[in-house]
Amino acid sequence: MKLAFARYDYGASHVSRGWRDSAVRLRAELDAMLGASVVDVPAGEGHQRMHLHFCPAPMFRPSGRFDALFTMFEETYFPAQATRAYMAASAIFVPSRWCASVLAQVGLRTYLIPLAASAEVLAADPYRRIIRGSHDPLRVLWVGSKTDRKGWHQIAPMWETAGLRHSLEAKLTIKTAGDDGDIESVSTNGNVTLDKRDISPPDMATLYAETDIFVSTSLSEGFGLCPLEAMAAGAVAILPATTASVDIGSLGKRTTAVLVRPDSVAPIIFPDEKKFTMAAASGQAIGLALRHVIDSWSQKETQAIRQAGVDEARKLTWTRTALAVCRSLDDAHERRSGTLSAASASPTA
Repeated sequence: MKLAFARYDYGASHVSRGWRDSAVRLRAELDAMLGASVVDVPAGEGHQRMHLHFCPAPMFRPSGRFDALFTMFEETYFPAQATRAYMAASAIFVPSRWCASVLAQVGLRTYLIPLAASAEVLAADPYRRIIRGSHDPLRVLWVGSKTDRKGWHQIAPMWETAGLRHSLEAKLTIKTAGDDGDIESVSTNGNVTLDKRDISPPDMATLYAETDIFVSTSLSEGFGLCPLEAMAAGAVAILPATTASVDIGSLGKRTTAVLVRPDSVAPIIFPDEKKFTMAAASGQAIGLALRHVIDSWSQKETQAIRQAGVDEARKLTWTRTALAVCRSLDDAHERRSGTLSAASASPTA
């Protein structure tokens, strides 16, 4: 297979570092599999090759000619201005059932191929936790931008509801960027740290390895790379049962994370029925789940979720993702060739 790999020209646009790193990792794996058959090209070029465009979302509209598109987005709708460009592709790859469901609304067929944990995360031992004393705090991690979609405003009510604002039972690290914000509204005793460093993938892997509980307050996700990597590193993830987070919480058809429904009043939710929704759980509901996980940390129920998360998240490697992309490109090429052959053989008026 001859493949032209084009990445979106991010420029100064607001695109997550995780998406940028994902493009680099997928490209490296494709090169390892296909060798000199893969070339990097600007978007819109790549003649005589299958052209795969790695584009973060329909809002970053792909330009030029392409045969296949790997995309991800969080919206409940598909922007009309992007429909023509997407319909021109022989194959569209999405990392979650949520993305597939939105594209299906406009009649687009997709290949579901999840993203993966980084090699740096997978290289660490998820069981190397030091056995802590009864008074050692659990380490909680929140990662995201200071936006409404990421639920930044839900962190304070979550921490308050969990009874941790004045407690030393747990320590929260908020990994974000931008101004300091008002962390005094979250904690008054120094158990919350704001980490604004622009850190490398190995350093991020270290941060995950030091985490006991990963918590998300996000309204919507196109995939959920951060909780996936935290789970692969050995953390228990607490996620709103919304959009693609449902996939992360039920990898391999197992309960791999604590999923909190929007209307939840119970402290912990196991996913019996996995329905997509954009109504994210409140900070209070997530706080109740966090409280329950802390109280039941050493119990079989919580550790079973942690074990399932480790097992299933570590199966998602970039080698596996790239192999699925190659197979799907072959399938799309055969479909396209068959369609073109049938069209050329059809009688004309």
